[in-house]
Parts: sequence; C-alpha cells; structure tokens
Amino acid sequence: MVRSLEPILLAWSGGKESLMALRELRRQKEFDVCGLVTAVSDSDQRVTTHGVSREVVEEQARALGLPIDIVIVPKGCCPHTYNDCLAAAAAAKRDRGVSKIAFGDLYLDDVRDFREECLEMIGMEAIFPLWQMDTQELAWAYVHAKYKAVVTCVDEQSLPRSFVGRLYDRAFLSDLPLGVDPCGENGEFHTFVFDGPVFDHPVLIKQGTPYSEASMHYCDVLGQSNRPKQAMRRAR
Repeated sequence: MVRSLEPILLAWSGGKESLMALRELRRQKEFDVCGLVTAVSDSDQRVTTHGVSREVVEEQARALGLPIDIVIVPKGCCPHTYNDCLAAAAAAKRDRGVSKIAFGDLYLDDVRDFREECLEMIGMEAIFPLWQMDTQELAWAYVHAKYKAVVTCVDEQSLPRSFVGRLYDRAFLSDLPLGVDPCGENGEFHTFVFDGPVFDHPVLIKQGTPYSEASMHYCDVLGQSNRPKQAMRRAR
C-alpha cells in the first residue's frame, strides 16, 4: 500500500534556500508541496527583501509546476505585520486541510522561534527542512546540482556593489570575503533561481536598471518579453 504524503505549503522567496527546501522536502518523501506562498510589497509589487518583481516570481512558479499564493504586505513593514499577513493567508489553506508551512531558514534561532509562535496561534506548524545544515556544504551542493541563480541584491555592509547581478556560481562563492556566509543567511545577499533540474523550462530574465534602498543595492530582475509560447518541458 502506497502511503499518501501530507500536504504542505512552502514559504517562497524565489531564492536558492527556497529552492533547496523544495528539493529536500521532495527527497524526504514525507510531504507533498501543494503550493508556494510569497509576500509582495504593496507599493512596488516586489518580493520583500529580494526585490524581484511579482511577474517574475509568478513565472518561476509556473516553470516549477506549482500554484503560488501572493500575500500583499505593506512595504517595509515590521516582522509582526508581515507574519500577520502571512497567517491570514495561511488560515484559508488550514481550513482546507493544510496544517504545515515549510521555511528555508538555516540557523537563526530567533527567526525560527518567531515563525513557530505565529503559526501556533492559528493552529499550524512550521517545518524547517534545511535546519542546521552546513551552509558551505549546502552552497556547493546547490552549485554542483547545476541550478542557476542571479544575485538580486547585496548589503553594502557585507559586500561591494559589484557582487550584485552576478551569477551565484563557483566564481561567486570563491570571491566571497571571509566572514560572509556562503548562503547569505545573515542577509548579506539574496538570489533568484531561474533554471535547474526541477524546472520544466528556464525562467527567461533580463537585468533592468540597478537601484539602491538604504544599505541594499539591487539588480532589477525583469521577465523577458520574448518568452516562448511553448517552452520545451523537461522530464522530471
């Protein structure tokens, strides 16, 4: 008898940890990722922190073959407001039998505690499939698996502006200064994954005009207007 998998939502930023969390959940064969949930700022329609446009992350979800729920949050809102918005959206899924949300966090205890508390209040559970994995090993596992990502933003307090817009690859990891986490877990940088083994087709992107907000420097990642009408689907 085949055991049915438990449905789970995946909190989705579009970056490499989200992708590796999806990969790990599927590897464990305990959960069925039934959808993605992404927070987008109300004023600019961009994924919070990562700065990627809503249009591009929705195309990414299509390339992954997964439904995505967009949660609108006030731009620059505090963590409590952010989680209130996420919880309100998650409650509708809970009422349809989904009791868990997975996150790609690696080792920040205060972040984990906060997420768990917020979901407990609405009768849901937070799952952390990457928790306490070695970030050096995880970064190189990502690269060796031939996923492709662009660095969408960097914090100037950790990295020079020249790192933004680069591919997240062997050269990027080799060039990181000492003290910078190779997964950017402390907020040093963020990424957007546009191709790899779990994608049905690549997400066609181009870089727009760079911009800065506070200490963060962004590469404006835009969708390509010439997306093929019938992209070749890869065998899973």
